[in-house]
Amino acid sequence: MVTVLAAVVSSHSPAAAQSVLRANVGISPSSGLPAPSGVHLPFAGSAQAVCGQPGTGAAQCLTDVLEPSATPRDATTPTGLSPETIEDVYGYTSASTAGFGQTVAIVDSFNDPDAASDLNEFSAQYGLPTECSAGSSPPSCFQFRQVNQTGGSTLPTTNSAWDLEISLDVEWAHALAPAANILLVEATDNYTPNLLAAEQYAADNADYVSNSWGSAEFAGEKSYDSYFTRLGVSYFVAAGDTGGAVEWPSSSPDVISVGGTSLTFTAGGGLVRETAWSDGGGGCSRYEIANAYQSTGSVNCGGRRATPDLALDADPRSGVSVYDSVPYEDDLGWFTIGGTSAATVMVAAESAVTGADVNAAYVYASPANIPFRDITAGSNGYPALPGYNLATGLGSWSYIPAPNGLNAIGASPGLTLGGLEHHLRHGVPVVPQEDCNAPSGNLGRDAQIGLVPRRHGSSPSDSRTAVRACKSPRDGWHERSRL
Repeated sequence: MVTVLAAVVSSHSPAAAQSVLRANVGISPSSGLPAPSGVHLPFAGSAQAVCGQPGTGAAQCLTDVLEPSATPRDATTPTGLSPETIEDVYGYTSASTAGFGQTVAIVDSFNDPDAASDLNEFSAQYGLPTECSAGSSPPSCFQFRQVNQTGGSTLPTTNSAWDLEISLDVEWAHALAPAANILLVEATDNYTPNLLAAEQYAADNADYVSNSWGSAEFAGEKSYDSYFTRLGVSYFVAAGDTGGAVEWPSSSPDVISVGGTSLTFTAGGGLVRETAWSDGGGGCSRYEIANAYQSTGSVNCGGRRATPDLALDADPRSGVSVYDSVPYEDDLGWFTIGGTSAATVMVAAESAVTGADVNAAYVYASPANIPFRDITAGSNGYPALPGYNLATGLGSWSYIPAPNGLNAIGASPGLTLGGLEHHLRHGVPVVPQEDCNAPSGNLGRDAQIGLVPRRHGSSPSDSRTAVRACKSPRDGWHERSRL
């Protein structure tokens, strides 16, 4: 297999590299995942919003729960997508040290009294690092802190709907950035002034702030935009779960607005397509002016803010697994959850993994900093057309191009080694191929091919995976992205 990797990297054209992969491991790198056969949506059931419509001056959580068709509901085992599946779909790293040195803040309303214990249950299920305790220190563990909107220890009252939102947010921040510290800031309630007080504390104490809440736009919203402008802090806000409509603070010009997509898999678990989620938020703001860096191509909002900026899986029918021990409508345990809340916290976590200041300048940079998978199917009321659109923004943040040969904007065209992780988990050593500072052809700059341990090291079948990495004489290997 080492010989195969070397042959792939030394190939002088995408076609030659694809031939090597097909001949030796039986996959086509254009798909990144197993070939489609028997298309189906992964989960049957009906989706419902977790939080009801808010009153005037208040916000709602943007989470949808899948109510399964089968009864009674099985809550004893995970029912949604796992962290490993999301990593495979988008090519995110599975390194247990991902996010080390960063803090992701979660701003939500009300209190989740079991946030820490539920996070531990989630971590145990998926082999994630646990919260630091006596005798342990990062990056083998992470630090979790839960405070009120001013940083105090007297926490708000509990609300079962927001409790499920909090479980989603903290668990999936940890899922994709397992070594990052998590700061949960709980506002007293879901009224805007209290949420903004929590936002201010979060920005004072973290570089990445995830917001899974919003409300309909209102005439005075611009007067609150200053809460999302702290230099060096990356703000992420869910675009909404009611189709082609704009919400605030998603429309605030200095946040990254995150929309939603749907994933379709084969019966064998292979990704077939990613489309716009029909309920994902998006559109032209009524009140906000576009950030100077925002570039929307053929979409013309007349100088106003367009949302979303990008998108990720948010459809509850391709939802993620969440554990919550506080009853929600008499149910507790494992849930399948979607909503642009899920997409938002995953984008925040991936941003923390990069360590970059992910603002509008970073997202809309040319050449691209982020490899976007162009979403060209589906609609939220606005069609997902090539390039920027009001359903999925620039597309999904993916290091693996879409199936069926669709290109990923900003990624090197042609050669993509997505899918090798399904075949290379058996102790193959690191294979350095290129100098960090040398152009690397179809693999892009600063790219080498190597293998690093996965965090699921207890299982022999999960011990290794392919990554895109850079080796410097001073610092050694640093993972850039999983292939």
